[in-house]
Amino acid sequence: MTTIFTGGRSRPIDVRSVERLLMLVQGGSAIGTQITVVGLPLVLLALGEESAVLFGVLAACRYVPFLLFGYYAGALADRKPPRAIMLLADVGRCVILAVIPVLWWFDALNVLLLIAVVISASILRVFFDTALMV
Repeated sequence: MTTIFTGGRSRPIDVRSVERLLMLVQGGSAIGTQITVVGLPLVLLALGEESAVLFGVLAACRYVPFLLFGYYAGALADRKPPRAIMLLADVGRCVILAVIPVLWWFDALNVLLLIAVVISASILRVFFDTALMV
């Protein structure tokens, strides 16, 4: 047991349980990421778009944010607590990706909105992955 100090009071905390919880959440995030990798091209196909160029653009939108935001994510991860960045990035990705079924339900989903969602989720993925490496 490790003791952490909070505001003059100390409370014992089991570090192993925190590490297990972190690994569980991280595993869930990894599974969600892989489902997204497979599911987004299928959503594009379900929209009736069969262009190879659009599939390439969708795939590129997943990796371009690493080039554009990697430097800033690294600077933020050095200055702020990495776990907080990871938590906020994962919650943000969950909210952003939850927009896809909502838009599908209201029949408002189109290719541009799908690409915007992919770019937004990828930007948050950059911050998550960078904080994970710190």
